[in-house]
Amino acid sequence: MKRIILTAALLLGALGLKAQDCDAIMLPYFHNDKAQVDNYKAVAPEKYKLRCLFGRSAFYETDVAPENAVMMSIGDVVDPVTSKPLPKNFKVNLDVMGFYHYNFRALRAAHADRQICFSTPGSTHRYLVMRTHEEMQEEIAEFEKSMTK
Repeated sequence: MKRIILTAALLLGALGLKAQDCDAIMLPYFHNDKAQVDNYKAVAPEKYKLRCLFGRSAFYETDVAPENAVMMSIGDVVDPVTSKPLPKNFKVNLDVMGFYHYNFRALRAAHADRQICFSTPGSTHRYLVMRTHEEMQEEIAEFEKSMTK
């Protein structure tokens, strides 16, 4: 357990260098209730960091679609608050967006063992890719390995 917490703390430290906004990433997890985010952060800081890491590590941007990925449009992603799809010109910002936003959890459940690749013509890169859970674990392991060198 300590190893997991240490790994998460190290990874979050590195992600912090990229200006990740954990509060923004975590807010949808708590149904946009800032007081709940603040309380969770105060009561369980290690869990907060771990959930933030999980929320953040779900995605990467690329200009080349991965082979065998489920292909979707960013317009297939729905905002659960408004029930409206994201606009086709939606600009991805991974500093504040994560797995808990929109309907990503439902999409992940529907395609559990495959990457999901969203076309994002309004963003800097052509695609937003949602990793599988296994790939997220591999990314964390690679980071841990790089921190011991």
